[in-house]
Amino acid sequence: MRIFLLLTVAGITAIFFLTGSRETWQAVVNFKFRYFLLASLLILVDLFSGAWRIYIFLRRVTPGTFGAAFKANLANIFLAAATPFQTGGGVAQLWVLNYYGVSYAAGLTVSILNFVATLTLLLLAASAVLTNLPGRLIDSHSLVLVLDISRFAFYFTFVVLVLFLVRPGIFGRFVKAVLGSLSRRLPHHAGRINRWRGRIMDFIEQYQGHLLHYWNHGKTVLFWNFVLTLILYLNKCVIAYVILLGLGIPADFFDVILLQMLIIFFLYFAPTPGASLIAETGMSAVMSLIVPAYALSVFTVMWRFFTTYFGVLLGSLVLLRILTHSAPIAAKS
Repeated sequence: MRIFLLLTVAGITAIFFLTGSRETWQAVVNFKFRYFLLASLLILVDLFSGAWRIYIFLRRVTPGTFGAAFKANLANIFLAAATPFQTGGGVAQLWVLNYYGVSYAAGLTVSILNFVATLTLLLLAASAVLTNLPGRLIDSHSLVLVLDISRFAFYFTFVVLVLFLVRPGIFGRFVKAVLGSLSRRLPHHAGRINRWRGRIMDFIEQYQGHLLHYWNHGKTVLFWNFVLTLILYLNKCVIAYVILLGLGIPADFFDVILLQMLIIFFLYFAPTPGASLIAETGMSAVMSLIVPAYALSVFTVMWRFFTTYFGVLLGSLVLLRILTHSAPIAAKS
């Protein structure tokens, strides 16, 4: 979390230093308050759509769990911001759901299916963006590097997703072979590596079973899960457009959506905690195509606040409170 805060401050400072001017402060003062309220309402759309993505699966196995789903979603947002590649988010979600009585198997099913829906949407969106981005935007040098990295991430993730969805057995055998070779080369850590290998194979087996169950008996839930995922990420793009309206910056709605989806896809694979520093600087580089330089820092900070910082703050309060309440139980056990 310290790294997240440090890199975030560094990114914001760099943007203000490079693009800030007297007009920047004027942009803050003149921001239209009604659009601030509208963006605040869109935060609720973000939080509730994320919680409903979890709840629609849980209600089939555990009644009355929307509150748990809402808190698990917040915990996911917080710990994703505190870990590289957002890897801690899923762990926090599983732990909070289990705290409220949801089995790890059920929680794991939710995580897998939400991940598949998210990755599928991002792959489709990235494909559409990379093939339909207007020439006037591609001509910008600030977008070339982002496009190249995004293409690499797109193709790599696409191959992994196809293997994991269509032939998970191949994926499992590959992982088993790699870890088996690693355990032979590192005999002192062979026990730990073999335990991880067993856990991964169990995970793949559970994944196949849960996926087949929902494919055979819950196609409607899978459909609504994808719809909610679409709402979740489209809402983040709309927040960006609302901020531009508040700043009084004219922009084409579909240009904003295209650029935002590209940014979201790019940031999803960022190695820093919560994509800190990369999000602030990358957002400014891409959005400089349609946002004046003096407003870049204001736009970036506000977009990160409405889409990330606010959720991280709430998620930290939720997770720390649960940790505090569970500490005496753990001590007694």
